[in-house]
Amino acid sequence: SSDLYTKQCADNPKLNPCIFEFVYFARPDSFIDKISVYSARVEMGKKLGERIREDYANLDIDVVIPIPETSCDIALQIAQA
Repeated sequence: SSDLYTKQCADNPKLNPCIFEFVYFARPDSFIDKISVYSARVEMGKKLGERIREDYANLDIDVVIPIPETSCDIALQIAQA
């Protein structure tokens, strides 16, 4: 049969997302566990930008370089922080 179905295998599953999936592997238009990959990357960039601003306030940072290319969304938020 070619019917599709879902089955919950655990009574109370615990969400343990892999950070590499959000940062490196997933496409920005994807959703992982109902979370937008793009939105997750933007939030990570905002938080990292805030932390850099707090921890390295004495540095005059001119350039943010996203490596690999999948981190462009994060780098943009860091640059705007």
